[in-house]
Amino acid sequence: MQIFIEQGMIEGHQEQPSSGPEFRVVGSIPYDAAREFVFAEGKDRGFAPVQRGELLGAQGGEQIYSPVDGVVLFPKLPEHQALAGVVCYLAASAHAVDV
Repeated sequence: MQIFIEQGMIEGHQEQPSSGPEFRVVGSIPYDAAREFVFAEGKDRGFAPVQRGELLGAQGGEQIYSPVDGVVLFPKLPEHQALAGVVCYLAASAHAVDV
């Protein structure tokens, strides 16, 4: 229906697409060849929500916690971490980050 309105074939109100939530990268977990990173359950998927203080995983036996309320961005498979130089990025709501 929206396409007909946009093309002027019928009259009606054009809906603006929703932009969805906006996030800003605020940090990352760097790759360390000497310390394997293992994601906590469910945190190995992109846009997995995290809360400040929530366990992200363990690197070389050391537990790593999220410093922000936000999401996990672009988590890398173990075989891609060395090439990327990063395990994953962390992002917070753009509204919660000082510009």
